[in-house]
Amino acid sequence: MAESLEVVEREAEWYSLYVRKLRSQFSRRDYFLLLKDFLVKKFGEQRLREFGQVEDALYFVVDRDTLLLLEGFVKEYINFAKGRGHYYEDYVKKMEDEFYGIISSYAKHRRDTYLLEVAIRKFLIHSSPDEEILGSIIGAFNSVLSSVKESLRKSKVELESFVSSFISRGIFLKIPLEGINFKSFAKRVGKDKQWIVDILIDYSNDLKWEPVNVERRKKLNLDLTGNETDRLRKRLLDFLTTMKNELEEKIPPVYVVDRLSRLESTLRVHMGAARGLLYAQEEAKEDFVSQDFHVPRILGYIGFDANSFIPSQVKDKIAKDIEKGKYELPEEYSQKRIFKKVYDFDRIWREFQKFYLNVLEPTIYHKIIEEMIELWPVPSVKKTTIEEARWVGLKARTGDVIFVPPRNIGVEKKRVDLELYRLGNVVSVLIYDIRGSTFMGEKLRNARKEEEIRRKFQERLIRVAEHYGGFPLKDTGDGGIIFFSGNSHELFEKFQEIRLGETPDYSVKLYPSRYAARQAVFCARDMVKEAENFVKENLENYKEWFKSVEGVELQFRGITYEKLPPSFRKIFQIGVGVASGDPETDLSFNINAFGEPDITGNLVRYANTYSKAKEKEGSVIMIDARTTLSFLLSLEKFEEFDVDTKIDDVGFQSNVSLLLTEMERWFHGFHGKYHVEKYGIGIMKVVERLYRKIDRHEDVEVKEEGFEGLIRPEKAFKDIKSGRLFALYKIIPKGG
Repeated sequence: MAESLEVVEREAEWYSLYVRKLRSQFSRRDYFLLLKDFLVKKFGEQRLREFGQVEDALYFVVDRDTLLLLEGFVKEYINFAKGRGHYYEDYVKKMEDEFYGIISSYAKHRRDTYLLEVAIRKFLIHSSPDEEILGSIIGAFNSVLSSVKESLRKSKVELESFVSSFISRGIFLKIPLEGINFKSFAKRVGKDKQWIVDILIDYSNDLKWEPVNVERRKKLNLDLTGNETDRLRKRLLDFLTTMKNELEEKIPPVYVVDRLSRLESTLRVHMGAARGLLYAQEEAKEDFVSQDFHVPRILGYIGFDANSFIPSQVKDKIAKDIEKGKYELPEEYSQKRIFKKVYDFDRIWREFQKFYLNVLEPTIYHKIIEEMIELWPVPSVKKTTIEEARWVGLKARTGDVIFVPPRNIGVEKKRVDLELYRLGNVVSVLIYDIRGSTFMGEKLRNARKEEEIRRKFQERLIRVAEHYGGFPLKDTGDGGIIFFSGNSHELFEKFQEIRLGETPDYSVKLYPSRYAARQAVFCARDMVKEAENFVKENLENYKEWFKSVEGVELQFRGITYEKLPPSFRKIFQIGVGVASGDPETDLSFNINAFGEPDITGNLVRYANTYSKAKEKEGSVIMIDARTTLSFLLSLEKFEEFDVDTKIDDVGFQSNVSLLLTEMERWFHGFHGKYHVEKYGIGIMKVVERLYRKIDRHEDVEVKEEGFEGLIRPEKAFKDIKSGRLFALYKIIPKGG
């Protein structure tokens, strides 16, 4: 069954190099799964339904009004605590009313509200100016929460409370989990428990502690690109050695020129190959799921039976220190006898157990959950970037985002199991058609001059193709054929040897590449630029070239490209078509009956068809769906076409709105409209299906030639026979 083009585009976005970079920047998958294991051991999977199959940080996306409500609560409480607030009670009532609606809506879908509670507490913790007032602010919020929950229970709303009740018993710390140790509790416990913390600090290395095993799931593997680089280096060294030996001989100048020409051509070919390897190495470096992390030491102290937290031999040492008066315990734990003070160690050890169960574990488990979730966007608390907004939108596609209050930003799109690697690994054919050649011939009326001008133009385009590692296969007179593959630069180099009369033993098999389509698109872009530059640089020559034009004399002196008559400006405009597919099936390389290299297959016909597309003015580049998908998969960064996503300093509300809008945009996908600023390229889907008639869309005219077996239900785009994707995208050169 053919998937819709939109689904495949979204999958290509998801598996693109850019999204892998976003994942490496924002994903905490390994750390998340480690923390999740701790929660499962403590509470069991049944009580952790909120996390379900989630394997990375869970985002709670709040709207602007809810965020303003929480910020206002912190400000009002601080003013109240300083004796400046007159409306605190009114604000508490407002909080209760608003959160009654939020939690009741949330509870309809999820019975346990502990994750939402932790997310809000996390925001309040980081919004508090210092730890002295932090406990009071959290206490005030907990009171609001208790009141809301009581009202919900009276309304017969069922709420699971075990996890929520357990983690709310602890204390709340601003520092991250990694930074927590027993000293962190010193200022946050009451004076009556200070002695417990002092003893734990002194004996922290003697308490029961188990190291946390961490499996490193991902390793960088650059062997492939390393081997390819070595082979490329060897080929180049061999060639340069041969060239050196030849030039050391006393040969006529004509042979020196020939050798230097070969050197220039070979260096351009190897430059294209080296650039492809560089792209591959950059991708390999980014191709991992999450960053390395340090396992918080405090995790090694939790998850035990409270009785075994302090080993018996350690208790003996602690008891001796207490009896020596090293620690000052409240009087209630001892009795004065005639000669000495007698301590009630059974009660003392029970206090340690209570501290472990009611303070240490609840605090750490609350902090664990804090680190597994994010309240977003909160630019007033944490620097939030457009790229994080994109990451959140992508996570929303997998259901790893919860909206507060609940809202529907669209139907969660179905993920499909596509062979994206195969779709991205292609061979590509580029065919270009030179416009205005008939007009030029009619005006010149000089075949030799026409050939000379066309040759100069073609040489510039061929240099572009060689620069990107393509194989300039054929000059068609009014255009040319170039192909790109994993070994196109090698085949071109060997073909140069054949031209010199050598017959090396070589394979004519084409190898697909993740970068063939990318290089073809870059080549097409630069060909269009080079064509325009050719006209601009030769305007002065126009007077000589077209001096015999009949009719009104044309004044070319001082004229600019923009002021050229339309008919003359069309000379050397080009139409470029790029089609991509699989070697052997869609494209085959061979030596034809004349001993010349040749290619056959549907890609040649398709690319030729696309090159015939015309616009009212200017050159045009058309690429098919397979080319677009492969190109998209290779991109380090892309955005939606013609959308401004820069965050400014206008204000909190405008930034939150922009971040939420960008998040939704990346949830929905771009429907075939992309902007690649780094490479000055825009991509616009213009024709989703081709028919035997002339299709006009977005000022682009395409005539189909030779397409058979195309199925035509709405949004279907696969050819029944070959399974090829049929759609056209226009490449739009843009500044960047």
